[in-house]
Amino acid sequence: MNIFKIFYSNKNEENAIPMAKYMKNKFPFLGLKKPERAALAKEFLKLRKKDTRVDWDFIFKCYDMLEREFHYLAIDYMDKVKNLFTPDDMDNIEKLITTKSWWDTVDNINKIVGYIVMKYPELKDDIIQKWICSENIYRIFE
Repeated sequence: MNIFKIFYSNKNEENAIPMAKYMKNKFPFLGLKKPERAALAKEFLKLRKKDTRVDWDFIFKCYDMLEREFHYLAIDYMDKVKNLFTPDDMDNIEKLITTKSWWDTVDNINKIVGYIVMKYPELKDDIIQKWICSENIYRIFE
C-alpha cells in the first residue's frame, strides 16, 4: 500500500489554498482535510500499528515531503506506535519538533512526548528540562 500515492491521488487544490492560508502560507497542502486524511490513512495505519519497532525512515520520509498532510501522517503513525518509543528516541523526536515547526505539529507531538515521559519519568529531569531552557520556543512543553 503506497500511502504517498493515495494521498497525492486525492489532492484537492480547492481545499489546499485556504488550508495553506490558515497556516500563514508556511507550508503547502494537498487539500486533504482531517476526516478525509484519516479515512485515506485508516487501513495503512491499522497495518502499521503492528510494527515491532519505530520506523524512523518512514517518519523522516514524511517530514521530507513538502505537503503538510505528510507531516500529519508521520505524527498519526507515531501515535499508533507510541508504546514502542524509548528514551533513545528522544533525539529524533527533538528533530521533528524543530523541523518545519509550527503549532499544528508541535502540539500533537507534545501529546506523544507526554505519553513517553509518563512511561519514563526520568526524562522529565533530563531531556524535558533541557528543552524548557532552549531558546527554540517549539522545544518548550508545559
